[in-house]
Amino acid sequence: MYYWKIFIGSPKNLSDERDLIKLTIKKLNEELYYQKIILQPFDYKELFSEPIPPQQSINQHIKNSDLVIVLFGSRIGDGTLEEFHLAKNQYADGKIKNLMVYFKKMPKESMEDPGPKAKAVLDFKQSIENTIFFHEFEDKTELEKLIIKHLRNWIYYQKDIFDIITQYEKRIDKNIIETMRVSELPFTDKIFELLETKNEDELRQLEDEAYNRYLDLQSHLFNSSHEQCYLIAKKLYRGIQENNYALCRHKAFIFPIHQYLSKMIRTSDDKKILIKNLINWLVSRDKVYPTSRDFAAFELGMTKSFEAIQELLFALADNNELLPIRYYSAMSLGMIKQREVINKLIDIYQAESVEQLQVVIAHVIYYLLT
Repeated sequence: MYYWKIFIGSPKNLSDERDLIKLTIKKLNEELYYQKIILQPFDYKELFSEPIPPQQSINQHIKNSDLVIVLFGSRIGDGTLEEFHLAKNQYADGKIKNLMVYFKKMPKESMEDPGPKAKAVLDFKQSIENTIFFHEFEDKTELEKLIIKHLRNWIYYQKDIFDIITQYEKRIDKNIIETMRVSELPFTDKIFELLETKNEDELRQLEDEAYNRYLDLQSHLFNSSHEQCYLIAKKLYRGIQENNYALCRHKAFIFPIHQYLSKMIRTSDDKKILIKNLINWLVSRDKVYPTSRDFAAFELGMTKSFEAIQELLFALADNNELLPIRYYSAMSLGMIKQREVINKLIDIYQAESVEQLQVVIAHVIYYLLT
């Protein structure tokens, strides 16, 4: 038998919903018994005799859970917020199997004129919408249906995940894993010196020279000093800003250029526009050059662009799409490091006939789980 512990957290005003989830899971166990799976739901009330147990003690039980469900309603609750952030970090680090988050829909009048507590919920929801998937429910009936659907889906994919990991764990290509781990580069003293001693026109001239030199040489012959890579990244940054995808049409760019470029994009005041332009390049099959679309797919991963996940999944799943774009889309989904996409990746893996893509998708799943 597999015994999976499920912690359920919520503010006190959603205690009925918590009880409903526990009852729903216990009913679900009747059908799971024959799959040798037992789900063990619990909340803080079942752990402690005192009315308000120490948060530290609750947190320890969260760390020992397999799955965490968190509910929010018309108010946040400091304890629930702490439980959410702990579970989110545990999930991102692969220490719990899943995190499911639900918001109870507020009455229309609360949305139009929210008080301080309701506004805190709305602000919190907005703050996480680009970092984690969540669902909304109207009432307990809808919540029950969502819980049953999501738990069944999650359990269904656990066996597939195990099969894929077992198949590939002894022949993992470290180069693929290391590519997904590539991080941004810090600016060097020489780069800061450039920025301090050159005016805007001089910098643009240096950017053009470095960019043209890169295009004229084979990548392995290029002088890949930090300053040269920075200058090319700056040239590409301006190109994305101006929606000039032709700058990326000629050849692929080496890692250090992408590493500096992703840092520029992620810290830019124009980040939303830059990401939007890259997404448009990726999806504009009939308009944008294939090499520019490869570039966009990879850079969306480097910049950890959560908002591009659906477009990357679509490109990966599209059998009519060019193979390099599908490959870089898969790699980017690994770089973004959102484990919620694993089920979609399994579906794509199982439908895929190209072995090279199956291999990279399996590596992405492995990377997301480790």
